[in-house]
Amino acid sequence: MRALDVRGAALGPAVEVERAGESARRALATLRLDVGGLRHARDLAPELLLAADPAIADDLATRRLAPLSELRPSARARLTATLAAWLEHQGDVRATAEALHVHVQTVRYRLAHVREVFWDALDDGRARLELALALLAAADV
Repeated sequence: MRALDVRGAALGPAVEVERAGESARRALATLRLDVGGLRHARDLAPELLLAADPAIADDLATRRLAPLSELRPSARARLTATLAAWLEHQGDVRATAEALHVHVQTVRYRLAHVREVFWDALDDGRARLELALALLAAADV
């Protein structure tokens, strides 16, 4: 398996024989993501969606993350990491703090700042989805 860590390998979804081409296309798209190791296309669905049309992914990242561009680079990095961890942990402040290796009060302070930057986007399901996708797209840039 060590060779796969260097070169990478991908598996498309298990499908009927008539759809083997579709599975192969997803496996190849997964390889193009260059994530290394043996990866299953099903585990990288958001990345594959974003990679399918990079211009849309870039537009989404630019539009959704625009409020962060007005911050100092250090503040931008802290708030971006906090937002990403908070979204990943579905708003659980303790889990977010553990993921970031900071105190819970630090996360609450940062989230207050995130709310100032993004207004009501954190309370809207679709906006949260777009933010999560935008952060994922921006990480690949």
